[in-house]
Amino acid sequence: MTTTSPTADAESPAGLAAVEGAGPLSDLRVIDIATLFAGPSAATIMADFGADVLKIEHPTRPDGARTHGKSKDGKGLWWIMLGRNKRAATL
Repeated sequence: MTTTSPTADAESPAGLAAVEGAGPLSDLRVIDIATLFAGPSAATIMADFGADVLKIEHPTRPDGARTHGKSKDGKGLWWIMLGRNKRAATL
């Protein structure tokens, strides 16, 4: 299993959950196995409010948001938005 922080350089909007362990959902742990937009968006919002979110991806079929649309510095902009404030693991 590999664990990374996919968006360490991405900032959360309006400084939500800027301090680890802060926010109304700080006691919540979430496993995000969803792909593309709806599920990852919900998990991102929970992370913005302090939840500890772990994004799980398949090693050869990563989330489609990684490559969807335009990119900056080799990272898809959708991935930067949807992956913020999450830890990531490949199983």
